Amino acid sequence: MRAALRTFASRKISRGSRACLVAVPAVSLAFASTSRCDEQHGLEATPHNVMKAWLACGTPKGDVLIRPDWFDSRSPCQKRIIEQREEWISVYRDAVQGRLDNAWLSPSDPESHLALVLVLDQFSRIICKDKEKYAGHARALEIARSAVANGLDSQVAPELRMWFYFPFLHSENEQDQVQSRALFSALAEEDPRMRPMMASVNAHHDAVKRFGRLPERNSTLQRKSTFEEIKFLRSCPTS
Repeated sequence: MRAALRTFASRKISRGSRACLVAVPAVSLAFASTSRCDEQHGLEATPHNVMKAWLACGTPKGDVLIRPDWFDSRSPCQKRIIEQREEWISVYRDAVQGRLDNAWLSPSDPESHLALVLVLDQFSRIICKDKEKYAGHARALEIARSAVANGLDSQVAPELRMWFYFPFLHSENEQDQVQSRALFSALAEEDPRMRPMMASVNAHHDAVKRFGRLPERNSTLQRKSTFEEIKFLRSCPTS
């Protein structure tokens, strides 16, 4: 999916009229500082530091709200995360085990939920090279589902809101993919600058509906790909 998104993230949306700007509630990126501090490496594990690292990933391009650096493993911000791999993987493993929940999650704070989803669903894909990258998915989906059910996703700007929806996008469950497409479609309808996401969203949905899984993971999970899966990925990449 990252390769596919790199391709369209830098492409302008062709429209007959200018993209309309949708007013969203102003939210603060100042997070509670209660945290565990990794004494060995000095990285303070806080929602604020997660968001600081993620928001350092460049800026939107033209009429497209998606930041290309989020999907480019060669980007400076991803390289910085990789340079701090030992620190971040410690945070990730704590998150997988639920050891950050009490310190991070506030029922009414969308950003704290978002930061934990990012660690479990995005940072994991940057810092882990094997199947451990998927270990946090179930927890990420649980947090994202709760956030959506309680309307926390609607309290953040569209370019950040989409990250609440990625655990649905990354699911190999067909019902989650149906919800993923519904959530992303609503987001693109609200803010047309998010429309480039839909090609990848539809590819993920169609892959799971057709094969019952995401073939892009077959190699990492040591699953044998079928001819049809290989053919599908050539025309509808999801990685």
